[in-house]
Amino acid sequence: MKNSLIETMLLNEPLMLSQPKLNAILVAMADRANIELEGISTASSMSTPSKIESQNGAIAVIPINGSITHKSIGLNAMSGLTSYQEIESQLDKALNNPSVTEIVLDIDSHGGQVSGAFDLADKIYESRSIKPITAFVNEAAYSAAFLLASSASEIFAPRTAGVGSIGVITAHVDNSVHNEQQGRKVTYIKAGTHKADGNPDEPLSEAAHAHIQERIDSSYSLFVNTVARNRGISVNAVIETQAKTYTAESALSLKLIDHVTSINSALSTVLERNRPSKPTNSRRIARRATAIKLTNQSTSHEVGEQ
Repeated sequence: MKNSLIETMLLNEPLMLSQPKLNAILVAMADRANIELEGISTASSMSTPSKIESQNGAIAVIPINGSITHKSIGLNAMSGLTSYQEIESQLDKALNNPSVTEIVLDIDSHGGQVSGAFDLADKIYESRSIKPITAFVNEAAYSAAFLLASSASEIFAPRTAGVGSIGVITAHVDNSVHNEQQGRKVTYIKAGTHKADGNPDEPLSEAAHAHIQERIDSSYSLFVNTVARNRGISVNAVIETQAKTYTAESALSLKLIDHVTSINSALSTVLERNRPSKPTNSRRIARRATAIKLTNQSTSHEVGEQ
């Protein structure tokens, strides 16, 4: 995939990403986009996505790893990307599979695009009435990833997990100085006053900045209201987080999650509550009911003969 596609998806567009993750992406595309970054380390602290495997077939586990895009662009989780479309497809399969009694969202993500996020969050939230949906924070659920987690019926997170970053961010790249140093001048020929707003070849104008900020604010309002609905807390409580990131214990105190426990323990809890009841009990009850019925029939027959 060309970096130009990544640039189109990221620059000047509202994103629900943690700020460190956005920095990491900008570093990765710096050479291609001619971005000069100050104060941003190129060292990556992103962990390798992990997976949970169900043992009894009744639990559908949907991995949500890496950065989340709206649509699949030909890259899978091995490339550090997941799409809302892929997640929704797996959700539909789990909802339509009669053998699946609970759905687990296995999340290790710093977030992603705004586009597509809220529709999927609403679908997860509405699907809770069909089947229980549980979120495992394994080990990160920031921004858009937390939006999806908050839509689940219940959230488990280990002590070392990180959640939150309930905010919206974007970046504008100004290449004008670099272009001048390279002896290059870019001229945009346009129809419509705002057609070239936010282009990377000139400083961001006040009007363009205001327009982008308006989109950011609109997405943020939708974000905080959706999380408040999902978690059953006030909108003000969500706004007061101011996009801060939290440890699991702190998140629990703010009612952003429900349980602080290891992923193995969380999985055991989910498996145990979905364990089929022992068939011997039902068979035993059925046999007893039949025996009672036969005994009654025999007694009635004997009484009739007398």
